[in-house]
Amino acid sequence: MNSAIRELCRKVADMGYPVMDIATGPSLGLLPEIIALNPDNEYLATDACPLISIFLNKFIKENHINTNLSFASFNALNMPIKSSTIDVITSNIGLSSLRTDIQNGMGGIKEVARILRCGGYMFTIENRFTEPEAVKEAFRIWGKQCWFNFDIKPWQERFELANLRVINSEVTSKFKLNKDDNNLAKIANENNIDLIVEHTAYQLVKR
Repeated sequence: MNSAIRELCRKVADMGYPVMDIATGPSLGLLPEIIALNPDNEYLATDACPLISIFLNKFIKENHINTNLSFASFNALNMPIKSSTIDVITSNIGLSSLRTDIQNGMGGIKEVARILRCGGYMFTIENRFTEPEAVKEAFRIWGKQCWFNFDIKPWQERFELANLRVINSEVTSKFKLNKDDNNLAKIANENNIDLIVEHTAYQLVKR
């Protein structure tokens, strides 16, 4: 974990508010680092896949782990949470992974804005391909329809449209996918196509 991400996690931990992580995945998003910095706080890890919460609950119970971490399973595009009730939301590539978002990439962002209280915060790391045409060419060679929507607005513009003011943004990494990352990257590498991914950390507050 680089220094920019570690500093973002420290800001979350120092706030002392309960934290909810969305589309957390099996790695628990940003929560492991935040919990290490403030183990006494309350945390909720959420993901659309119910197997993640089942497995992690079982792991915690079997290993007698004392933690304030809870789990819930629901889709980040339709969260069963009252509007304007959450203090802090975190995510690590959570919004970027919502492939079923048909609202021009705004569905997950609007849900975050809906459940955050006025003055509530989101700390998130999201990614983007820097060369969309290279991605499209790799899909063409692969013979599959490109599932990435490159017609949507940049992250910062989408956040602002949802009434989430960007306090700070910082590129945390930029790298070329290698052939072992996924099937698309394998096709690209075999055909001398560079797929460059950029990760950016955002600190947001709801107006």
